[in-house]
Amino acid sequence: MTNLARQLINAVVTAGGTIQLEGPNLRLRSPVPLPDDLRAALREHKAEVVAFLSPPTPANDVAVDSQAPWEPGPWSDGIPDDWARGIGLLMVAAPLAGFPKRRWRTLIRDTMRLLETGHIVQAAALGWQAADLFGCDPRAPYHRGDRLGLVPLLDGHDIASLSQDSAVIHVRDGVTHSFRRRPPDRDASLLWSRRRPSTTGPPPVAQSATTNAGGGTALAGVAATLATKT
Repeated sequence: MTNLARQLINAVVTAGGTIQLEGPNLRLRSPVPLPDDLRAALREHKAEVVAFLSPPTPANDVAVDSQAPWEPGPWSDGIPDDWARGIGLLMVAAPLAGFPKRRWRTLIRDTMRLLETGHIVQAAALGWQAADLFGCDPRAPYHRGDRLGLVPLLDGHDIASLSQDSAVIHVRDGVTHSFRRRPPDRDASLLWSRRRPSTTGPPPVAQSATTNAGGGTALAGVAATLATKT
């Protein structure tokens, strides 16, 4: 996806709307009318936006097939093909169960920003896995904060630094949070996967947040707290 197409989609999401591909056409939905200049830009650059939104969205009970055809675009240079395909699906997917619409829109904006800053490429080079960034619990994707990856925990904040084992998140002046990569979790799902849960019953209780040495709250448990405030 070109930078312009990414900016246009980001503008739609920032305005509170959604944009989806229906056949060769773009479908816009918004609680309030979008600015005329944004609509005009979308019409003028429709081809670029369609090119990014072209990966097919799977049914809600079907996992993403990692072998499905995919042609990476310029925006995906340096990103594993399965990440690129998954991010393409994520951009047009409806919110997963339990995700407030505001948090889902923020998650999409955060993903776009990480593409623009190169942090996703950097994470791949450092050996991070898809689940480290986009992981979630298949039964309770939002409420199990202990199983969420880095991206859904950002909530609009910026990454200050990345290493092989952790990320430092800039919250505000003088305040940072730390996210540490966890051991591989074979049962984790991904934000763009729409697998049907293998078991039934209420979602497990999320783990409590912990505190890092600098006094900040470790992001591994923050989503459980945020869920009660959103």
